[in-house]
Amino acid sequence: MLAELALVPDIFDCACHSSAEACDIHLNYLKEPLLNEVLVRDLRDGGWSAFVTKDLGRWHPKAKELIKQLRKYVRFRQFPAALPEEPDNNAAWCCEAVKSHEIEPVEGVIACPDIAAAYDARSIVCSVDKLTSRPWWQNRGSSARLARTTNEYVKTLRLVLAYANSLMFIDPHIDPLASHYAEFIRLLVAARRNSVSPLIEIHRKHFPEGHDSFGRPYYPLPAEIEERFRKAWTSDIQTSGLSVDIFIWDQVHDRYLISNLIGVSVPYGFAISKDPTELTTWCRLSRKDRDDVQREYDPAAKRHGLIHHFRIS
Repeated sequence: MLAELALVPDIFDCACHSSAEACDIHLNYLKEPLLNEVLVRDLRDGGWSAFVTKDLGRWHPKAKELIKQLRKYVRFRQFPAALPEEPDNNAAWCCEAVKSHEIEPVEGVIACPDIAAAYDARSIVCSVDKLTSRPWWQNRGSSARLARTTNEYVKTLRLVLAYANSLMFIDPHIDPLASHYAEFIRLLVAARRNSVSPLIEIHRKHFPEGHDSFGRPYYPLPAEIEERFRKAWTSDIQTSGLSVDIFIWDQVHDRYLISNLIGVSVPYGFAISKDPTELTTWCRLSRKDRDDVQREYDPAAKRHGLIHHFRIS
């Protein structure tokens, strides 16, 4: 659902393309994937982004805007230096990217034709004008089929859980006492960080749980729901150094994971199944739809009635 790429700075430079028009076309083609589907590996602990931003005037105008947007939407992932020497040209930056891939794989390294020509066609390096020929670019899709297991959820969301600044789990039935949500805490723990922890929110519905002696639907008190979450999760959340805000609403219908990096529609929510053959299909949202879902569950928007809100930290 979210891929990681390394970019050689030459893709921003008109002089490295066959023409200014070709540069314009390639940057247009890359814009939406980079802003909606990708984490950009910020090589040498942020040295790459420092290099491309210190003199934006040298790049194509669309490149300048793209770099600004990548920074604005926090789509850079800092990665430690892989080679002894600081790169000072495009070829050296490409070597740095390839070496970093040997340490931890990326989907691909995108460069201009002259730099890419120095690498075998089967290597991780691809020319910006030949992306459509590479399987890793062809296979990037807006949906994923996966088994309804926690292991599959964590695997599919690995980069999102590890690097998103904010995470909203929207699922009306999240309940630590329900057997099919008993492992949900693992998704939260997978978001723990050594540095600043992400903002984490859970949004669920206030719904009846059985009937009273008169046959009327029984709605647990908000305080009862809060207590069950605290008893089940407080130890794991505190041990992980996290803080989780839980919102209980009068209405929650569709299920989503919303983050600053990606939005995903999850039809079955985060419930798991004991049947290994049972699959679900997750679909990536557009930036526009992701932002709208996020606004929908902002208490200030008042699009739903907020029953209760509490924090576990």
